[in-house]
Amino acid sequence: MKLVTYELVTPIGPIQRVGAIASGGRIVDLQLACATQLARKGDPAYARQRSEWLIPTDMVLFLGRGGEAGKAASEALAFAESGKERTGIDGLRMIFEPTEVRLASPLPRPTSIRDFSCIEEHYLAAIKRLGTGTEVPRSWYEWPPYYKGNPLTVIGPETDVIWPKYATEVDYELEVAMVIGKRGKDIPRERAREYIAGFTIFNDISIRNIQPGEQSTGVGLSKSKDFDTGNILGPCIVTADEFDGRNARAHVSINGEVRGVANLNAMYHSWEDLIAHSSQSETLYPGEVFASGSLGKGSGIEFGRYLQPGDIMELEVEGIGVLRNRLTRPS
Repeated sequence: MKLVTYELVTPIGPIQRVGAIASGGRIVDLQLACATQLARKGDPAYARQRSEWLIPTDMVLFLGRGGEAGKAASEALAFAESGKERTGIDGLRMIFEPTEVRLASPLPRPTSIRDFSCIEEHYLAAIKRLGTGTEVPRSWYEWPPYYKGNPLTVIGPETDVIWPKYATEVDYELEVAMVIGKRGKDIPRERAREYIAGFTIFNDISIRNIQPGEQSTGVGLSKSKDFDTGNILGPCIVTADEFDGRNARAHVSINGEVRGVANLNAMYHSWEDLIAHSSQSETLYPGEVFASGSLGKGSGIEFGRYLQPGDIMELEVEGIGVLRNRLTRPS
């Protein structure tokens, strides 16, 4: 499934709900589809209550419901796609054309964000350009390094990125992000795949002009990665049964010009490595985001070409889709 959080305009204002992308790009409201399907078999009141528990309107809560909820969502999507009913229980619409709704970040508020560095090509090119190193340190190969991002700054597709007032060099980063789907601690590598809910695209907006100074302190990245609209997820979460995460082509375009082509098979540290490492003496929870770090040739720093106000960024990953955003200066 391709899971989404979509926004629907109602008489009381916009609301967000959990959906899935059906054939032709249509959006299916999974809770309504589930309730309608259950109501055909029995009590409508029970159908409503059961569907509200299985498929809440918040993606993190939905992922936390586990395998039973995932199975119900898959069956609800198949039911909606059968074409037998377009209007759901209580006369509410459960299927929308793409133009009738707005896609938000599939995880409007992730539980946490860990952004790893898993691509040797990007890491080496970046440290050389920033002047912070000339070769990859041995420690980089020994364990997957990461920093934690701010879940409160996440936006989704087709939402403008606002140029920070202290920035002179704004950059994009083409990344793939894994979403945790099950609670766990001290997870062995051989069982790590059980904890993956799915994958999405991540654009890690970076302010390069202050990054060398931050790294020189030895404390780590801060305002070069931490500002409103700086973390972009979308357009959907592709469930782990439909996206392997080991081998997928990807590319980034700026204003229609292809800037870089890459493949996930270049990851030095695997998704299993990231889970096993992070869960040491620490509980992982549904809705946590683990990003790959920029893919090779997936950011402007590798070419010395940064963004300008008005630029349109399009990050595409085979099997997931396209994440599109515009960079604007504050009004």
